[in-house]
This record gives sequence, structure tokens and C-alpha cells, in this order.
Amino acid sequence: MLTIGIDSGTQSTKTVVLDTETGAILASAHRAYGLIEDLPPGHMEQDPQVWINAVDDTIRECLAQIGARKEEVRAIGVSGQQHGLVPLNKKNEVIRPAKLWCDTSTREQCEQFSVEFGGLAGLVKLAGNPILPGYTAPKILWLKQNEPPGRGCWISVPANGVSRCAISSTRGSATFCRRRKVPATSRGCCGTRCGPSGN
Repeated sequence: MLTIGIDSGTQSTKTVVLDTETGAILASAHRAYGLIEDLPPGHMEQDPQVWINAVDDTIRECLAQIGARKEEVRAIGVSGQQHGLVPLNKKNEVIRPAKLWCDTSTREQCEQFSVEFGGLAGLVKLAGNPILPGYTAPKILWLKQNEPPGRGCWISVPANGVSRCAISSTRGSATFCRRRKVPATSRGCCGTRCGPSGN
């Protein structure tokens, strides 16, 4: 039996095909990418299409390397960024760049959580841990306070979208991988659209 393993990170995506009976790696592919540049300090963002393209490309490259044995693939394993925030509209399309796990622009929102829930002790009692800038929850509050209202409907984390793309890619129809690109006017927190909106 063959399995595909995918590691989708903030700097690159690596994909391998493993023969589970022999332990041999039969194929591998890698794509590197970077962050969106020139954002304010603390803002760490990427266009999710970068990950999707990398996953689609590396899976296709690996499948080409194993030729007819691609019919033996029975499982896909994905490891990926956990706390990134990918906002989606009602059509499940990405509406702005993702705020990554390493984004620290949400310190103010973390403080708001702390005040609202009785400080560190209150947060730990309620949630089991403090709310930190890398977590997804303060990113949601940041979006509410800093982006135009009414655009978003759903949220996702990076690994979820990558998993969907991996399934589509192995079936030969990477529908999720062809989601529309984020409009240039939505790129990052560096324009007049930033600042508290009070929404």
C-alpha cells in the first residue's frame, strides 16, 4: 500500500509517497514560498493560494514519479499550520490573506479577552489556558475590529484547506485548488481599511 504524506508549513510544502510495506520513500517534491512583504510590524500573512498551489504541484509531481503505481495510493496524511486564520465567504472562497500562527498583531485583542474574562486566572479557569496572539480566537476579533463588515461567513485553519486540496489533487480534479485569488485591494493590513471599525 502507498500513502502520501504532506507537510504544509509557513516556508514550504514537502510531499512524499511512502511504501508502507517496505518503508521506502518512492517519490518526493518540495515547493518554497514566502510571506507577504511590507506589512506593519507583527503582521505575518500569506495568500492561501500559495499553499494550495504548492500542495497541488507537489502531489502531481510525486504521482508522476511513481507512474502506474499511483493507483496503489490508499491514504493521505497532512500536517500543517494550526492556528492560522483563513476567512471565507458564503461560497467558501478566501476573502483576504491568512493571518498566520506567528502573527503577533493581535496583542490588543488578547488583552481584551483577558479583561472580559477576569484576567489570566479567569481565562485559565474557563478555557484551560490564556489567550495568546498566535491563537485563532484573537485573530477573529482582530478581523471584526479592523476589516470591513459583512464580507466573511466562515473561518478555516490552513491545514483544513490543504487537506481538501490534497484529496482533490489525487482525484485529478483540484477544484479547491482553483479558488479565486485574493483581490489586490484586500492584501494585508497596510491600507486605509485598517484601524478600529467598532463593528
